[in-house]
Amino acid sequence: MKKIKILSLLLFSMLSANAQLLQLKQFYSAERKDYFATCTAKGEEDALSANYVYQADEGLLSPNNGDCKKPLLLFFHGQTGDNVVASEDQRNMLQSAGYTYIRVEGYMWKTNETNCAPLKLYFNRITKDYTVANSNEANDYLTSAAAGYEFKTIRSSTCSAGHVEVR
Repeated sequence: MKKIKILSLLLFSMLSANAQLLQLKQFYSAERKDYFATCTAKGEEDALSANYVYQADEGLLSPNNGDCKKPLLLFFHGQTGDNVVASEDQRNMLQSAGYTYIRVEGYMWKTNETNCAPLKLYFNRITKDYTVANSNEANDYLTSAAAGYEFKTIRSSTCSAGHVEVR
């Protein structure tokens, strides 16, 4: 009986830890030609009320800050209507380009932990849209001629906006 109780507690704590992670969801508006990644209820509500369509899950973020995590920040550009998530490293670049800081979406891991992948920032010069992706498939699509996005150099010690957990 004691073994079952210990295993139940272990399973419960594992499920609780995973339940607390936030899903970074990617939305797209064909009308605005804008990608919008969010993992907050407010962000999802904003995306759906502005007729954005869900596209994909980009990974999992932590709701809590910690020694090995850095915030994923949401920015908005009032003139272009562009929404973008980026790390603190990109704050000055985005604000000098007219973006306004909105909120912290969640927290990324600073290093490539097990089951993590880099979250990369891309920009489309024609549509003036920033977006993020972490899968090879999404990265390949964004940099294709049809999509027209280019990888944006990140001002940090790594070549990514951080790492998100993927499963």
